[in-house]
Amino acid sequence: MAKRWLVPTSTCVLCTSASVVGSCGHYIWLGLVAPASLAACVSFYHAFEKTASANLWALAASKGCSTGMVGPFNCTNGVYCDITGLGASALVALD
Repeated sequence: MAKRWLVPTSTCVLCTSASVVGSCGHYIWLGLVAPASLAACVSFYHAFEKTASANLWALAASKGCSTGMVGPFNCTNGVYCDITGLGASALVALD
């Protein structure tokens, strides 16, 4: 069976905790960019709100670093990002 690589077609950049509009029913890729001054982390939830039972993925980055994109995840219920770190940016790419 051949592998099928999905290429993200649009990206949402969030600088505060929020749900990602338009993420329902899409495959998604996730990433994080930390500011130069401090480390950051983000928790992604497989829902439109922060729900402990709906944990999807968590990422952490050192000062001034970014993570690689992880995924794809099939996000039938949408995704919520909970960001820690002033000036950090969570990335959600939709296929």
